[in-house]
Amino acid sequence: GDAAVAEEVRLADSRTDLEGGFVLPGLADAHIHVYHMGENLHCLNLEGCTSIQELKDRLAQFAQEHAERDWILGVGWDHEKMGGTLPSRQDLDEAAPGIKVFMWRVCFHIAVASTAAFTA
Repeated sequence: GDAAVAEEVRLADSRTDLEGGFVLPGLADAHIHVYHMGENLHCLNLEGCTSIQELKDRLAQFAQEHAERDWILGVGWDHEKMGGTLPSRQDLDEAAPGIKVFMWRVCFHIAVASTAAFTA
Protein backbone atom coordinates (compact mmCIF):
# COMPACT_ATOMS: atom_id res chain seq x y z
CA GLY A 1 0.00 0.00 0.00
CA ASP A 2 0.88 3.62 0.50
CA ALA A 3 3.20 2.85 3.44
CA ALA A 4 5.30 0.50 1.28
CA VAL A 5 5.61 3.12 -1.47
CA ALA A 6 6.55 5.77 1.08
CA GLU A 7 9.28 3.48 2.46
CA GLU A 8 10.68 2.87 -1.04
CA VAL A 9 10.81 6.61 -1.67
CA ARG A 10 12.54 7.20 1.67
CA LEU A 11 15.17 4.54 0.90
CA ALA A 12 15.73 5.87 -2.61
CA ASP A 13 16.44 9.31 -1.18
CA SER A 14 19.13 8.09 1.20
CA ARG A 15 22.60 9.63 1.05
CA THR A 16 26.01 8.25 1.87
CA ASP A 17 28.98 10.34 2.96
CA LEU A 18 31.92 9.07 0.93
CA GLU A 19 34.35 11.14 2.97
CA GLY A 20 35.96 12.66 -0.11
CA GLY A 21 35.67 9.51 -2.22
CA PHE A 22 34.76 9.57 -5.90
CA VAL A 23 31.72 7.99 -7.56
CA LEU A 24 31.61 7.32 -11.27
CA PRO A 25 28.09 6.59 -12.51
CA GLY A 26 27.67 3.38 -14.45
CA LEU A 27 28.11 3.97 -18.15
CA ALA A 28 26.15 1.72 -20.48
CA ASP A 29 26.90 1.37 -24.17
CA ALA A 30 23.70 0.34 -25.91
CA HIS A 31 25.90 -0.58 -28.90
CA ILE A 32 23.23 0.16 -31.47
CA HIS A 33 25.36 1.55 -34.31
CA VAL A 34 23.20 4.66 -34.78
CA TYR A 35 25.00 5.79 -37.93
CA HIS A 36 24.37 2.44 -39.57
CA MET A 37 20.67 2.58 -38.73
CA GLY A 38 20.24 5.61 -40.99
CA GLU A 39 22.65 4.42 -43.65
CA ASN A 40 20.81 1.10 -43.89
CA LEU A 41 17.73 2.80 -45.31
CA HIS A 42 19.53 2.80 -48.68
CA CYS A 43 20.65 -0.82 -48.50
CA LEU A 44 19.31 -4.23 -49.41
CA ASN A 45 17.55 -5.45 -46.26
CA LEU A 46 18.44 -9.08 -45.64
CA GLU A 47 16.75 -9.46 -42.27
CA GLY A 48 14.68 -12.59 -42.02
CA CYS A 49 16.54 -14.59 -44.67
CA THR A 50 16.27 -18.25 -43.78
CA SER A 51 18.65 -19.67 -46.39
CA ILE A 52 21.55 -18.77 -48.64
CA GLN A 53 19.19 -19.24 -51.59
CA GLU A 54 16.77 -16.65 -50.20
CA LEU A 55 19.68 -14.23 -49.71
CA LYS A 56 20.76 -14.81 -53.31
CA ASP A 57 17.21 -14.35 -54.59
CA ARG A 58 16.83 -11.05 -52.74
CA LEU A 59 20.20 -9.87 -54.03
CA ALA A 60 19.36 -10.79 -57.63
CA GLN A 61 16.03 -8.96 -57.46
CA PHE A 62 17.61 -5.88 -55.84
CA ALA A 63 20.33 -5.84 -58.51
CA GLN A 64 17.67 -5.83 -61.25
CA GLU A 65 15.64 -3.10 -59.55
CA HIS A 66 18.69 -0.89 -58.95
CA ALA A 67 20.80 -1.45 -62.05
CA GLU A 68 21.99 2.18 -61.89
CA ARG A 69 23.98 1.63 -58.70
CA ASP A 70 27.75 1.19 -58.79
CA TRP A 71 27.63 -0.73 -55.52
CA ILE A 72 25.02 -2.79 -53.73
CA LEU A 73 25.25 -2.69 -49.96
CA GLY A 74 23.29 -5.21 -47.97
CA VAL A 75 22.67 -5.55 -44.25
CA GLY A 76 20.98 -7.80 -41.75
CA TRP A 77 21.80 -11.36 -42.82
CA ASP A 78 22.33 -13.84 -40.01
CA HIS A 79 23.92 -17.16 -40.91
CA GLU A 80 22.62 -18.67 -37.68
CA LYS A 81 19.12 -18.27 -39.13
CA MET A 82 20.25 -19.60 -42.52
CA GLY A 83 21.34 -23.07 -41.48
CA GLY A 84 24.68 -21.94 -40.01
CA THR A 85 26.45 -21.45 -43.34
CA LEU A 86 28.13 -18.13 -44.07
CA PRO A 87 27.41 -16.62 -47.49
CA SER A 88 30.43 -16.64 -49.79
CA ARG A 89 31.89 -14.44 -52.50
CA GLN A 90 30.77 -17.11 -54.96
CA ASP A 91 27.16 -16.85 -53.72
CA LEU A 92 27.18 -13.10 -54.37
CA ASP A 93 28.86 -13.53 -57.79
CA GLU A 94 26.20 -16.06 -58.80
CA ALA A 95 23.32 -13.81 -57.72
CA ALA A 96 24.74 -10.56 -59.10
CA PRO A 97 27.43 -11.34 -61.70
CA GLY A 98 29.99 -8.58 -62.20
CA ILE A 99 28.37 -6.29 -59.62
CA LYS A 100 30.23 -4.81 -56.66
CA VAL A 101 28.42 -6.15 -53.59
CA PHE A 102 29.25 -5.74 -49.91
CA MET A 103 26.93 -7.18 -47.28
CA TRP A 104 27.16 -6.76 -43.51
CA ARG A 105 25.97 -9.42 -41.08
CA VAL A 106 23.30 -8.25 -38.61
CA CYS A 107 26.01 -7.57 -35.98
CA PHE A 108 28.22 -5.45 -38.30
CA HIS A 109 31.24 -7.52 -37.23
CA ILE A 110 31.25 -9.87 -40.24
CA ALA A 111 30.80 -9.04 -43.91
CA VAL A 112 31.02 -10.70 -47.31
CA ALA A 113 31.98 -9.10 -50.64
CA SER A 114 31.72 -10.10 -54.27
CA THR A 115 34.69 -10.62 -56.56
CA ALA A 116 33.92 -7.33 -58.32
CA ALA A 117 34.09 -5.54 -54.97
CA PHE A 118 37.58 -6.94 -54.33
CA THR A 119 38.82 -5.80 -57.73
CA ALA A 120 37.25 -2.32 -57.63
